[in-house]
Amino acid sequence: MAVSQFAMARINTSFTSFSTVLYIYLLLNLISPLPAEITSASTSTLNKTANSFHSQSVLVQETPATITDSEEDHSHEVHVDDHVEDDDLNRGALSHGQEIKQAGPWPLPDPKNKVDEDRGRPDDSVSFIDKAFTSRRSFSCPKTKQDFVTGHDVGTLNPEDIGVIAAMGDNIVTGQGLWAKTEIEFRGAAFPIGGDASIDGLVTIPNILREFISNGHLIGVSHGMGSRNDLPPYQLNVAVPNANSGDLPEQATELVRRLEKMNDFGVKSKWTMVVVVIGTQELCYKCGQPNLEAMNEATDILNRGIHKAFVVVVGPLYVSLASQQSHNMLRSMCPCTRTISDKHVLQLYQLWENAINEVQNHANTVRRQTFGVLALPALTITSRYPSSLFAGNTTLLNRRGHNYAAKWLWNRLIAGPKYNLSDAILSRDKYFCPSVGCPYFRTTENYKYCTILRHVDATVEKIEEVKLGKKVKRTQRTLYMTAAVIVGVAFCTATIGCTVFYLMSKHQTHGRFDMMPVAEDGEYNKPRSYTTATTKEVTDRDSEQPLINNLSGSVLNVAALISDNE
Repeated sequence: MAVSQFAMARINTSFTSFSTVLYIYLLLNLISPLPAEITSASTSTLNKTANSFHSQSVLVQETPATITDSEEDHSHEVHVDDHVEDDDLNRGALSHGQEIKQAGPWPLPDPKNKVDEDRGRPDDSVSFIDKAFTSRRSFSCPKTKQDFVTGHDVGTLNPEDIGVIAAMGDNIVTGQGLWAKTEIEFRGAAFPIGGDASIDGLVTIPNILREFISNGHLIGVSHGMGSRNDLPPYQLNVAVPNANSGDLPEQATELVRRLEKMNDFGVKSKWTMVVVVIGTQELCYKCGQPNLEAMNEATDILNRGIHKAFVVVVGPLYVSLASQQSHNMLRSMCPCTRTISDKHVLQLYQLWENAINEVQNHANTVRRQTFGVLALPALTITSRYPSSLFAGNTTLLNRRGHNYAAKWLWNRLIAGPKYNLSDAILSRDKYFCPSVGCPYFRTTENYKYCTILRHVDATVEKIEEVKLGKKVKRTQRTLYMTAAVIVGVAFCTATIGCTVFYLMSKHQTHGRFDMMPVAEDGEYNKPRSYTTATTKEVTDRDSEQPLINNLSGSVLNVAALISDNE
């Protein structure tokens, strides 16, 4: 009896300690977001403790503030720590010598590749990534704007040039699913535009941009929670839950309207980054095809309404296992796609990829120096435990999923198409710093030719060359291609000319050095060369002379007869 009472006392003491730890953890999490590493370890420890007490019939109540949802992992019987992520495949994206491929909807894994410390770093001299960071303390990216001429056009756009951030799209942009079992829109924590906390507690695109901006002031950032109409209009998140591609023109119009009312803040002279994430809800619940006409109309509205704009259009979500990247987790999670064939799903993703690329091509046809569109066909995330990226059994990303999405999008903007997730794991991959060889967002304007200009070397003429996109230095390949074209054109011209003269010579009746016939007075004329035309003229004159003589004789005879009659 004494032993059982002692055991019960130990259990009660342990339960009290656990409750205290859980309460302090939730209180700290609600007051200030903790770094991902700390929250991961804390949540994992709490889950283990909860499981141990669950075996002793102690009830542990779950709360909506849980950072990640581990039920998915347990339902799939994955007996691992919920946040021990991807230790074997860390350093990113691209090995040396690997073929450059755009990260499309169906990336192909290569299990033979071994991971080294240089993974994820593009191997060309222009976009070589030599610095990265993981937190505010480790942030050491050079402030390149003070050394280089930037911000004249989309091709010279540096992270330090961004002054306004905006977002359009569907549920991912609204922040639904950031915490489990809630339908609240946590717009302040959404990865494209959320600005709550800092990168130490919340990784979003605005929080990363703030590290580059000298005063940290960024217009348009979203804070808090609520719908589009609940939050102040100067927060430029105009996304709507369950939106589809056909709703983008309305969102673009609303965004332009809000910006026009903020002219007092000088937004017209600042660069605006607009992140558009669309397609996940439309594909998952309707198996819908993209409305290309509406998407082009939305970009046209932004082009007319925003003086300086860099628009990033991101397609549907694509989440896969790191070791099986050809299989999209959403295939079986979406209510609509799990009822159709694999072939039909592939066709739908291909339609979305083509449509988003066409949006970029459409924007490039109406080229303007201070407006550009970058198309990313899919929001690609890989993980060893991809089910831990979703909020419960939904297709919405939780905080961890938004963290990975922000990291992928940022590194893709800095590294360009060479940032490939065929070997990348986002759990411990770092955030890239802009390369000194090309300190700009990698777009279609500067990927092949990245022209840089230092302030110390800048002149009015050189700045104009950068504005006009002239290539200051041609590569050896370009020179060879130019020379080959010139030689080819010259050869074709000579061949055609010789052929024409040869055919003309076939129609001549005399050679160039034929002798003229002897004159009637017996004198020998000097030989001369004449053409077919002169030969014909002489022949005609010789044939006409007898006729003239006959006519002259006839006239004389008639005159004689008339005189005789008189």
